[in-house]
Amino acid sequence: MIFGDIPTLAEWTRESRSFWGGDRRLKPKLVKIDDLVGRYHRVMFQGKVNILYELRNAIADWAADKIDRDTRSGRWAAMRALEAVVLRKLAAMVGWEGRKYTGAVCIGYRVGIGAYPSSNPYNRAHAEQLDVGRRIECLTAAIKKAYSEYYQQALADGRDADADRVNLKIFMAPEFYFRPRTGAYDGMWPIPEIFQKMRIETGKEKYRDWLFVFGSAVTGSRYEVATIDQGLILDNYALIQEGGPDAGDDRYVQKEFTSHIDFLNPTGLGYAAFYAANRPTTNVRGVNEPLNFPTGSRAARAAPLVLPLPALRVSELAGGAIFTAHGIRFGLEVCRDHYMKRLATSREAGSIQIQLVPAGGMDIDDSAIASMLGGIVFNVDSSGAGEVNLKIRQVAAPPLEPDVRQAAIPGNTHVPAGRLHIYNPYPIPYPGVRNDVAQRLRVDPARL
Repeated sequence: MIFGDIPTLAEWTRESRSFWGGDRRLKPKLVKIDDLVGRYHRVMFQGKVNILYELRNAIADWAADKIDRDTRSGRWAAMRALEAVVLRKLAAMVGWEGRKYTGAVCIGYRVGIGAYPSSNPYNRAHAEQLDVGRRIECLTAAIKKAYSEYYQQALADGRDADADRVNLKIFMAPEFYFRPRTGAYDGMWPIPEIFQKMRIETGKEKYRDWLFVFGSAVTGSRYEVATIDQGLILDNYALIQEGGPDAGDDRYVQKEFTSHIDFLNPTGLGYAAFYAANRPTTNVRGVNEPLNFPTGSRAARAAPLVLPLPALRVSELAGGAIFTAHGIRFGLEVCRDHYMKRLATSREAGSIQIQLVPAGGMDIDDSAIASMLGGIVFNVDSSGAGEVNLKIRQVAAPPLEPDVRQAAIPGNTHVPAGRLHIYNPYPIPYPGVRNDVAQRLRVDPARL
């Protein structure tokens, strides 16, 4: 049996029908595969990539269960065909041929962003263009410095650039790095501009083994209902870019849970009252206006999410807080999303290899860690003078890891001076795939 492309759910259900019978709805591992096959055809590119990696692992999990229970199945041919087309699609879409990185190096850009003055410039467009440019200047300088400082340390440790290619370098700036003095950029225009201008530096060959999180960008737009203006929607996007000349698509993760300290709070509502209000008030560009929470979010709640029954958990694979780069599953929570346990209560909790938390008033909360055992949790915060934290998930509560090298980064009229925090490489945990499972699926274990 061969699938030319990922089958539709109807095709998959027909081809994976077993002559041993039984109700497939009572087989949870098969139900998971069915769900992923169906969802694949309803999502955009990055969602498809995430689901393909999830399918790859779900098929291996199904196979391991059959082997362990020594259970007959008439679905082996269909499962082999599905795993084969999944791996072909991953190779075609993102160049996946096997594990490329064994370790990760976390580099945090610590800079205190502080509150915005909510100024109302005469020429807002010009002022915000200037703001983006000044912030890009400091961010580019920080990346250049990170490169030179890291490789000095690597050489001191006996690793030249070629030997160090097994380590993925992850550079991260904090939440609100791109927030203008008005409080929010006027529309979404800065996001493609930031990606395009940062690519001038990050697109160089020397950054092939790097991943960048440019902190977050805050944008504002009018919200209308039946042509009646309802105030502002203020969105907060973490910006993600792979390095190198042939990098994949740029990505962003939207913050779901707006915080009462994200914007000026002119009415002085306390924590609980802010979320209880139908539309709290904020101040942007010197004007008090109603604040509307992001469309489709669960933001109007004060208490963290509780762990629901598995069937009620939200998946973050498509358009959510999970993205996949270089075959590594990342989860990213912008500040209060981490406090609210967005990832820890998701369907994907416990499967994340590297958890990123760019923040503006949040460090790592052990109860919100959603990575697998051995997973890396990396936090860069912009409150006060800034803070950088790194933890490795263990059975017991993990301790903070110390950085091994720091370097000063100058500021300018829009960004204060900051510091780099560079950590040692830490092993990236991968889901274990047994040789007997790979053999039964007729796949090279290195590709699973």
